[in-house]
Amino acid sequence: MPTALTVPLPQRATDRQALRRQLRRLQLTWFNPALGALTTRIKAGTADVQYQAGTYQLNGRVVADLDVGPGWWRQRQPKRQVRWIDRYFQAQSHVLLVLFMVIGAVLLVFGVLGYRVYRRMFIKSD
Repeated sequence: MPTALTVPLPQRATDRQALRRQLRRLQLTWFNPALGALTTRIKAGTADVQYQAGTYQLNGRVVADLDVGPGWWRQRQPKRQVRWIDRYFQAQSHVLLVLFMVIGAVLLVFGVLGYRVYRRMFIKSD
């Protein structure tokens, strides 16, 4: 029966050697996928990843270097394309902002003038 054996990878070299010795003493028959007829294939979008007879293939080409460096699991944000409709709504929002600022300034001027007129009505003049 096929069984997967998972163990935490030790950080120190001496602990790794001890783990190797323990695994050798288990007397298990280890499956070697390179010698077997194991073939796996994963299609995700435009990527086609395949494992066959000990070789990895990406989109039909053999991949020799599987060392991808740190941070390979982080998803990169695609560059956002600015569409014409986005520019239209952005310009529209700027126009509305300016319009409301002008209306606010006019209302402020009317408020100041109205306050002066109202105050003069009740101030005695000689």
